[in-house]
Amino acid sequence: MKKNTLIKKKPFGKVFQHTSVLLLFLLVNFAMQAQATLPTFSLSVTPSAETCRNNGALAFSTSGTDPGATVTYAIYKAPNFTTAISTTTSNSLTGLSGGGYRITATQSKAGHTSNSQVRNVNIDSNVSLLSFTVTKTDVTCPNSGVINVKINSGTPATTNAYKITGSMNVGPQSSSSFTGLSGGSYVVSVTDNCGEVVTQTVTLTTFTPNVVF
Repeated sequence: MKKNTLIKKKPFGKVFQHTSVLLLFLLVNFAMQAQATLPTFSLSVTPSAETCRNNGALAFSTSGTDPGATVTYAIYKAPNFTTAISTTTSNSLTGLSGGGYRITATQSKAGHTSNSQVRNVNIDSNVSLLSFTVTKTDVTCPNSGVINVKINSGTPATTNAYKITGSMNVGPQSSSSFTGLSGGSYVVSVTDNCGEVVTQTVTLTTFTPNVVF
């Protein structure tokens, strides 16, 4: 008597399900392998000293980056290296005060793993604030008053740095001496080489000479 052997077939739906899972796994694995890593690059940062208030600057340059990548610079100022004061794709940042800075350059490109370089630099503060002393000669004859300005620190503007306003208005002028003044209150203004104005107030007293015949 011939014996029949029963062959059990797997349901088509389950075979398709297993095949789909395998294909999905292969696709994810391929996508992960396709996420190429960008080349390691170098970052250089050149600081410019602050010579007037907030005129310091940083210049950035990179080498070895992917030609199609975008480099973004995040700039931090000490002691806060958590929150950037600026983020830019430009190669420079101006309007900075003296102090320590950290620059993080990040290279990124679609379909690639980004990478970064970090540099710490210092912007020197070479600001010399203007200060001056005023000397005066009071009025003993009509329009005989004199105001002289002596610079103690800082640098006045090369032209038209001096001016007085009040009982008489004189200037702006390049001379630090004012003559032929009448009595009264004056505001002496001096503009420094950064465009900042420093003022002092001075009063010229009028004396009437006693004439005895």
